[in-house]
Amino acid sequence: MQQHQIWLDPYMEELAGIFTALEKAIAEFPSPLNEIGWQYAKQFHPLVPNSKKNYICYLLPFWLQSWSGISTSECRRLALADVWVMLHFFLLDDNMDENPADKKARLALANLFALAYMQEYRQLFHSESTFWSKMEEYVANWAEAVAQEDDADFFVSAPLKTAWKAAPVKLAAAGAFLLGQREEQLACAEQAIDLVLVTLQMSDDWLDWQEDLATGSYNGLLSLVRHRLGWPPEEVLSESTCRAALYDLKLYEEFADKTNEQEKQLQMLQPESPELIAFHQYLLEGFSSSSSTISEEVRLLSLGGFYHWLSNYRNY
Repeated sequence: MQQHQIWLDPYMEELAGIFTALEKAIAEFPSPLNEIGWQYAKQFHPLVPNSKKNYICYLLPFWLQSWSGISTSECRRLALADVWVMLHFFLLDDNMDENPADKKARLALANLFALAYMQEYRQLFHSESTFWSKMEEYVANWAEAVAQEDDADFFVSAPLKTAWKAAPVKLAAAGAFLLGQREEQLACAEQAIDLVLVTLQMSDDWLDWQEDLATGSYNGLLSLVRHRLGWPPEEVLSESTCRAALYDLKLYEEFADKTNEQEKQLQMLQPESPELIAFHQYLLEGFSSSSSTISEEVRLLSLGGFYHWLSNYRNY
């Protein structure tokens, strides 16, 4: 039986409500951007099977509710705004990484997404609010990460900066603590969220390293491989070289250990959000399970082909 997840289970109805509101708003976009927009957004619908799920974007205001003191209504508005933010920056990332055939339509759509979250925020925060300087900070962080991640090699040189590509997510936190008049708590929340975002990025890198290797996208796990092998940036890594390094040098263990260090740092901060802590622990469980599976694979291979075959046979 699946364990109750405090960061997700209590919010299933809220998730449905957020995406119902999103669908209704996108339907008002000019044609054909309304259809293109919903097809794009639906990829991230958390209640659609096999969708791309980004729970921290959907639920961060709810995870911070008791800490920040905001109302459920304010949570919903901040959550919807954060989803608009997510869609806007994801579209920009897609256009930079993929150069899609419908690039013009996507750029137009990204601007409509930006208008949507700006409209929401203007209704919540007056022009002199600290919120707008926080927006400038987060967007500047995102821009620096996008422009420099390949050359700066953030995973090795400045690991916390790997969270900066997701920095706009923290608009939900800034909004929550400002609305709740607990701005003095924001710095602690930002540090905690950054740690979770780094682990979340590492989780993506763990799962996507083969795809990122093929496309040339920056990947923290591949950066670790290159660093431990002592290879210069211009040296092309092959999949076999990466796989050998992961197994022979046990880099999968080193990579997973880094997430455990982040858990220790998160606990030291003592963020007043059981949901955020539980979500981070959920991410760690994925690393622990994968690392254990690889360790067992390595052990069986060291015993010889028959043992490896026998283990696989028993799993059928």
